[in-house]
Amino acid sequence: MKKIITICVLALMIVPVLTVTATENDVLESEIQTISAVRRPTPQSIDSDDEDKVPIPVNTGQAPNTPMVSGPKNGVIGERYEYSITALDPQGDDVYYKISWGDCAVMYWDGPHKSGEEVTYEHAWCEVCFPGGGDFTIQVWVKDANDNVGHCKTFETSMTTKDQSVIDLLFLQLIERFVERFPLLENLLDF
Repeated sequence: MKKIITICVLALMIVPVLTVTATENDVLESEIQTISAVRRPTPQSIDSDDEDKVPIPVNTGQAPNTPMVSGPKNGVIGERYEYSITALDPQGDDVYYKISWGDCAVMYWDGPHKSGEEVTYEHAWCEVCFPGGGDFTIQVWVKDANDNVGHCKTFETSMTTKDQSVIDLLFLQLIERFVERFPLLENLLDF
């Protein structure tokens, strides 16, 4: 008398099947088979005769598009700045955002937000941690309600100290006055 036990494990698009056979002498024999080309269900379509039927949505596993980030590229360390983030999900699923501000501060999976909705976040880089200011890379990840994670978007920003920003402003004003006095220099700079 043979007893057959079949174990199926789904892994991506390939299904390994382990068949264990026990013979009369309790000797176990096993065989691994691989079944490929697993078919996903397809959404039902609305026929012209059946207008009351609604299509069944199917998760295609598509991640949201890379998020768009906008906000100031330059600022003063310690002051709060607003950054707007938008991402679209191909299926229209709600989205969640994870943000690394480039200064060891990380916000984990804020949401849900509607696909395509602009969300605004505020952040201030710490004066004590970065007394001289610095360049920071903001990284934004997006995922949908089905945990499909999209590509990371980076956004470069530079924060200076209050004293440095005053010096930069005065230097720019000095250059502008110099160019006003010597218009020929402006033509050379444009060249």
